[in-house]
Parts: sequence; structure tokens; C-alpha cells
Amino acid sequence: APPDKAVSSIRLHIDFQSLCQSGEGMEAEEHSMDFLEQELRFHSKTQKVWLTELHSAPTLTVFDLLVYLILFRVSHKPKLVLSSIRAHVREGTLNSSLVKELYNRHTKTATLFNTEQLRVAHSLLLSSPEHPLPSLLYLSVFRHGDLHAQQEVVGSLISHIGSGQCKEIDAGIRTLGLLKDSTDKSVDRFSSLLNGLLDYLNTLSISQAREVLYLLVRISSSGSCRTVDDIHIITRKYLSHSSTKLRKLGVIGSCALVQALSIESTERAKSFLDKVQVSLTRAPELTALFYDELSGCVAGGSVGRDTVQAIYDEFVEKFQSDFISREPLVVEAQVSDILCLEGADTLENDVTGHISIDLWQCVQSEDPTKLMVLCPLLRLVGTTLAFLDNNMEDIDSILGCYIRALPLDDILTCEKPTVGLLALINLVIEQVNVFHGERRPSMRNKLVKRIRLLQELLGMLRQVPVVDGMIPMVFDLVEDLGVNKTKKGQSSKSARDETEADVSLFDPTRTGTLKTSTQLNKTDNDTDAEVVAVSKPKKHVSSWSSVGKFKGYIRELDIKTMKIFNLGLDLTIPSNASSDQSEVTPLSLGLPETCMMLEDLLSKCRFKLKPASVFSKPENSLGFSRVASLSENEFAKQILAILPALCQTMEDNTSQRKDSTATSQATNPDQSGMKSTLEEIAMLEDNPFGVKTFELVFSILELLFSWPGFASDCQISTECFSILGSRMQNNTQGPLSVRRKHALQYLLNFEESCQSFSSTINLLKCCSVICDSRDQRIADICKSCLEKEWDITADEKENKVRYNEGVGYLVSTFLSHSSESRGVLLDLLVEQLDVVVRKDVDSEKIFPTFTRATLPTIYKIVLAKLVEHQKSIPSDKENGFDILTNCVGNFATLINYIKVVNSRPLLRSASCSVKSSWTVF
Repeated sequence: APPDKAVSSIRLHIDFQSLCQSGEGMEAEEHSMDFLEQELRFHSKTQKVWLTELHSAPTLTVFDLLVYLILFRVSHKPKLVLSSIRAHVREGTLNSSLVKELYNRHTKTATLFNTEQLRVAHSLLLSSPEHPLPSLLYLSVFRHGDLHAQQEVVGSLISHIGSGQCKEIDAGIRTLGLLKDSTDKSVDRFSSLLNGLLDYLNTLSISQAREVLYLLVRISSSGSCRTVDDIHIITRKYLSHSSTKLRKLGVIGSCALVQALSIESTERAKSFLDKVQVSLTRAPELTALFYDELSGCVAGGSVGRDTVQAIYDEFVEKFQSDFISREPLVVEAQVSDILCLEGADTLENDVTGHISIDLWQCVQSEDPTKLMVLCPLLRLVGTTLAFLDNNMEDIDSILGCYIRALPLDDILTCEKPTVGLLALINLVIEQVNVFHGERRPSMRNKLVKRIRLLQELLGMLRQVPVVDGMIPMVFDLVEDLGVNKTKKGQSSKSARDETEADVSLFDPTRTGTLKTSTQLNKTDNDTDAEVVAVSKPKKHVSSWSSVGKFKGYIRELDIKTMKIFNLGLDLTIPSNASSDQSEVTPLSLGLPETCMMLEDLLSKCRFKLKPASVFSKPENSLGFSRVASLSENEFAKQILAILPALCQTMEDNTSQRKDSTATSQATNPDQSGMKSTLEEIAMLEDNPFGVKTFELVFSILELLFSWPGFASDCQISTECFSILGSRMQNNTQGPLSVRRKHALQYLLNFEESCQSFSSTINLLKCCSVICDSRDQRIADICKSCLEKEWDITADEKENKVRYNEGVGYLVSTFLSHSSESRGVLLDLLVEQLDVVVRKDVDSEKIFPTFTRATLPTIYKIVLAKLVEHQKSIPSDKENGFDILTNCVGNFATLINYIKVVNSRPLLRSASCSVKSSWTVF
């Protein structure tokens, strides 16, 4: 037979799965691979045939993967083989499940190609560092290989970490951590080799050095005293260095060392802590970093309990002496309490009187030391106390005491408005971080009040400028923070605008609302003052909309604080609560505070769950140091913990809207279902946060569903679908497909509650991700959105572009999920495009969203779908000729549009499409 047909026949008929079921089969499998290798070694033409056949294969099997490894071993052009492997990795045909199957069923055969797998893994990690396949290959070879193979794996990972390339370093550290977590103590035998990573420490970023140091400490916990000694030496060296970055590395190394020493001796760990504090006496930013790092160590649970107790005893006293004032409170113009809360007791139970945190004295001081270390020190005190007994009663007055500062109205007009406002925001954020786990009703009410205050303070940020002298709160990158830094050839205004564009702006009117009947019928010459006054709803801006320009100067809300959402679900009184506690009326978060917290959670999801772009900058991680310390699985589980509360929030919004509608109809029974202009706009003004809540929750769920780990981790996906399905009182038992179906139905039930364009788009994106097949319900929602006329009230160019992209997404999703014939749908869309191009007022316009502004986006989508459709035309003349005729007519209509707009990019797009389909024509 011809070589190509022979290769295809071998791939089709060979069955490795049945061979591996017995010992003789495994031996036969090895002989087959050996024979194939001998035949390929000296026949370059046969190698070419095999490589061509594998490269063009739509799917790969375990046998194909083994043949790839043989070709990589014997070929004179291994780069061609690697290029073909990379192509399959990009397309997803060569994935983790194939490697797992190889080692689960063909372990002995797979170990014959350890060297080739290491070379492939090395190459893939260089080209695709964010892909999980290289890490899995390294891990598999380490688990099943001999001592020499394991040493090769460790050496290769060390070379990746020392390469100097950011993404390659991250991938190498991540893979080395996986080896430590999944292979027990097998990595510990190479501790002397891994100590060489300390030589590359000064070439790593702060976050990368942190991961390396703590990884080495974990390895040294098995008994490698030399690793601890080496870390001790380099830490003392860096702490005494003049470079700020190296001193930061010394601070992080000292905290890692405290973690290691606390297991052996509390006295030794305490003595080392005292030496570190002495070396940081005149460096407030390094002291603040030290408190933050030490808090992270304690929160991780790796520090000995006796050491944590010693840390708490020392630093709680320091916090009291430096920041707690017991002087009588005097309400004056300059010094007054900004928030009066109950229970203002002292830290000591035997001392009576009111206490306060003297914040304004720190703000007015010329020395920024106190203001810089206030929040990190508070975090350390709260973290150590939570670790010891998980009871905040000893310091609960810190949450309830007065804050000595100017009244809110006077802060904006004082001498240092920006510094004072940022200091107050950071203190409130850290109080929320420390007390987020409180279950006592009185303390939970104080916590809710603090969140309300935070929402108000963040709203004030847009009224203060960016100035010199602001206190950085991201101590990892404090030397990279600057004010009004501009790029070369860029004005300061454009740089500021670019910074502000990084955050998600909240404006319910920016993405459009439904036009009312009066707005649709209003003419351009209408000068009715009342209509003009109400046709422009008041603009609402998010609390986080001005945070972008202060990025790096605001503390990070811990992901665990999101459990505050569960306050509405968990209102039980602790068993040890006093009787007066049970009489406290619990407060709940309002919609403005809910939106504020959801926006923060969404920004964390975008940082943690969304794959980083090739062109992403390291600065994008600014302000996410706590989230960065979590694994993606841990982060996803934190979202699942608050998912029931998020569902309850959306359900409450839906119920309130239905109740208001029913009340309105009961008051005016003769009124039609369509609201008047005044009532509809009033509803949008009164409840903008209710509309925004749906958009934020659906965006969070979309990122969670799109995260690669969601599909690979059955436990997380099953739990998520069970939570969503149970909200409909459905049986949450059964296979994953059934639970997915119930979850999809639950989300689609919120269609009527999505009153804005953005919330509807996010709902569709969320549902499309988890929909495993065509769903007519999604197509119907897309069609109904296309048939509505949306009013884009914001004039920013960015909003219009986002709206145009949203319309294009509706068209694409409509074509993908509709059960109607693809040809009929394309005829309808092309006809509606032609109506807009010709400006034919007599023709029926089914889709008002098809306008001159949205035509370029829709055109490209329809053209691509038309090319796909004509490629699937059947070969028989009876049916195929009619379909082909329609396609040619549709192509002609689209070409007429290019003539009208005279767009060269669209002309190039059309020419490429015609070239790709020329054979069929």
C-alpha cells in the first residue's frame, strides 16, 4: 500500500487499550514501539509521512503521542516535530487528559521516553509557560522516573527559574511547588541542589522571591538544616544592604526564617525577630512590609503557637502605646469623632473610659512612620489573635472606638485632603479585614456600619487630586509608585486617563437602557422642558471608579471579607452570647455597599481566574498581594462559599421589582403594562444599584465558568451547579449533566430582571459558557435583545465601542444557538443589513440594533458565518444549487455594503473570505 494509506491504516486499527490489560500485552506494547523506532530511524521518507499524518490529524490518541516521542528521538529535524506538537497543544488536541491516560495505562512504555518528554516539556514551557501541559509532563516524569530522571527534572526547573524571563520563572516556581505538594518527600533529597536558587534571588521580583523562599523553608522542614543556615546567611546579608529591593528580600527571608525557626525553638525565633526589628528602625516602609509579611505567615498556619503568642503579646502592646489615645474626647472644629459607634471600651478590661484611634495626629505629622505602619500593625494584631483562639473580644473596641479625625465634610477642605482621606479609607478597610469573621450581632452591626462608611469614603475620592506625599500601601513595589508619571511622548492628562481606564467604571447609564415609548416617538425639534429634563437620567458613579489613580495607595480588601455577604443567610446567635446580644436588631448590607463589594470581587476574579495576556504588565498585580498568595482552587472555593448569598441578593432584587410592579398596577388598574417615561426613568434613578447587581454577579460567574480549572476540577463544578440548581428547589443529586441543566435553567430565569444592556449581555455570556449544546432559550433572548431599541445615553467613545461589540456578540450567539436553518437565519440578517445600507424606510426593520455604527462589527460576523455555511453545502445538485445561489446573492449584498462605506479593512476581510471559499464557487 502507499505509505500514507499504510500509516492511516496503522493508526486506525492499532488498539493499545486492549494490549495493556495483561502483562504479556505490556511486553508486546514495548516490542511494537521498539520495532517502530527501528523502522523510522533510517527511513527519512517514512518519518515525513508519519509527521504529516499526525500533524493533520483532528484528534490524537496515546499511540500518536508515543509516535511523536519516537519521531523526536530519531528525527534529524526535531524542530519540525516540536512545531507540530506545539500546534496540537494550541488547538487543544494534545492536552493533559492524554498525558494522564498515557501514564495510567502505559506507565512502563512511557518511562522509556523520559528524556524526550523532558525536552518537550522544556520547549513547551518556553513557548507556552501558562499552559498546564509542561508542568504535568515534568510531574509525571518525576513521579515514575528513576533517580537520574528526577534529578534532571529538578535541574531543568532551576534553570527555568534562573532564566530571567518573568513568565518562565512563574511557570518554573509553580511546577516546583506542584512537585513538593504531590510527591511527599521525594523532592527533599535534592535540597542541596535547590539551595542554588538562592543565587538567583536578587534577579527575581518580590512576589517570585517570596514563593521561592517559602518553598525552600517547606523543604527544609524535613530536616535539612543546611537550607535554613543558607537562608539565614543571605537574609542577614540583604538586611544590611543599601539597596531597598535587597532589603525587602531580606525582610521576606526573615519572615520565612521565623516560620522555620518557630518549629524548633520559640526563643530562637523571638530572638531573631528582635534583631530584624532593630535593623529596620529607620525604615518605615520596610517595617510595614515586615508586619504584613509576618501577618501572612501567621495566617498561613505554619508558625508555632507559642511563637504566635509571643508575637501577639509584644505587638498588641505596641499598638496600644503608639495609636490608642485615652484622653477625653472633645468635639471641636478640628478634632472630633467621625463615626459614633457603641461599645467604646478599652483594650484592658480592668480600665474604664473611652478610647480612640488618634489618626489625625499621624496625618499631620511630618514623619510618615506612624501613618505607614498603622494598618499593617493592626493586621498583625488581628491575625495573631484570630490564630490563637478565633475570638476578637480582647480587641473588639478597636472596631467600635472613635476615630480622631476631621468630620467628613471638613476633610476635603483641610490642608492635606488626599492624605487624610486615604489614611481614613485604609484604616476602615483594615478594620473590616480584621473583624470580618465576627458572629456577635452587635459587632456585626458595627462591621456593616464600617462598610457603609467605606462606601461613602470611596465616593469622596473623586473629589481629591493626586498629590505628592501620599503614603504607599503596597510595600512590595513602593519604589515603583510615583505621581503623574508619564510615558515618553505622552501628556500627563492622557497618562491619568489611561490609569483611570484600568478600573471598571460603574455607570448604569453608560451601557444603555431601554427607550421608553415617549423617547422613541420624540422628535429632534421637541423642546418640551419636562421631557428634556427627565430624558437624561442622573449619572451614578461607582465607589471604586476613582480608585485607579490611587492604585498602590489603598489597602487590599481580603477575599475572606466577602463572607460578609452571608450575613443575610446566617443570623443565628452564638451559644455563648449574652441575652442582650440576642435583642440586637441585625443590620444588612444595602445595594450600594453590595455593589461596592461585588466590584472589588470582580477585579480579584479578573486578576486570578482570567488568563494573563502575553502583553500584560507586571504592574497589573499591584494591590493583589493577598490574592496572589492563594492558589486558583482556593480562590474558587472562596467564591463558592458566598455563592448562595449572591443568589439570594439577585432573588431579593427580583422580588422587590415584582412587588413594586404589582403595587403600581394595583394603584392604577387601568394602566397598561408599558410604564410611562417619568416612571421608568424614576425607577432607573431610584434603583441603579439593583440593575448593576445582576451585571456584576453574572460577570463573576462567567469568569468562574471560563476558568480552565472549573472544567478540570469536577468537585468545584459539581458543587457550583448543585448550589445554583438547589435555588429552584430541584434535586441536586445526579450526574454532572443534570446539575448543569438545572443551573442553566436557574440563571435563565433572571432574563426579565436584566433591565440594562450590559446585564443581559453578561447573562448570555455566563449561560453560553456552561451550555454544552445548542439552546433555543439563549437564541430567543439574543433575538429579543436585537429587536429592542437601546438608548446609549453616555457619549464616551469607549461605551459606544463596547455596545457595538455587544451587538456583535448577540448576532454570533443567536446564530450558534438557534435551531432554525442556518441559511434562513443568514438570509434574514443579510436582508436587515441591506435595509440599513440602503436607508430604505419603507422596508420593515426587525432589528433596531442594526445601525450604521454597528454594521462593521455585524458585517464581519455574518461574512464569517456565511463562509462556514457555504462550505457545508451538500454535493448533490438538487439541494446544493439553491443554497449556493442564496450564498452568492448574500455575498453580492455584502460587497455592495463595502462599496458604500469604502472600507479597506472590510475589503481585505471579504477578499480573504472569498479566496477561502473559491473552490466551492
